[in-house]
Amino acid sequence: YAGLAFGSNTASNREKAAIAFRETHGIAHYTCDLVFAVNANSGGAGQVSLADERLRVRGNGNIVLAGDLDTYINHPASDALGLTVGGTERFRLTTNGAEITGYLDVSSDVDIAGTSTFMGDVKFDGATAGRDITFDRSDNQLEFEDNAKAAFGTGGADMQIYSDGSNPILYAGTNTLRVVADNIHLE
Repeated sequence: YAGLAFGSNTASNREKAAIAFRETHGIAHYTCDLVFAVNANSGGAGQVSLADERLRVRGNGNIVLAGDLDTYINHPASDALGLTVGGTERFRLTTNGAEITGYLDVSSDVDIAGTSTFMGDVKFDGATAGRDITFDRSDNQLEFEDNAKAAFGTGGADMQIYSDGSNPILYAGTNTLRVVADNIHLE
């Protein structure tokens, strides 16, 4: 059936107009309701929703799922699409790319083509606890924790530089360590 309704909700004193469509399919009585509603107290802003409120397009354009008004998909600016969770915009897609606010947990490989710019510290988490490497942006330096090694050569076998917690170590294994310079001063 299809219906058109006008009325006043005295409990909340809101004037309403609604158009409803309902279709029932087959023996299982699968029912789908679609409601278009206009609320006079919201300045004529309307909304489209399924009767059970699992999906609602609000008058401001936000797409609300499962009735959670703090979590929605929206159009925050020209040529942009946003995802707000718990009232805070967490993801925005623009013509320039994607912006993420908060923590990003990636559980698989990430392939990045092009130049990447990191605006804060970057930490490389070592497989062994306490052997991490951090680029400290405020100090403009790459910092190796004890026993985290800078390794050179194929497979890192030619030379390693690290600190064992007590001593700095320059390790060349069975290779010849050559220091080439016009002047060398050791203290």
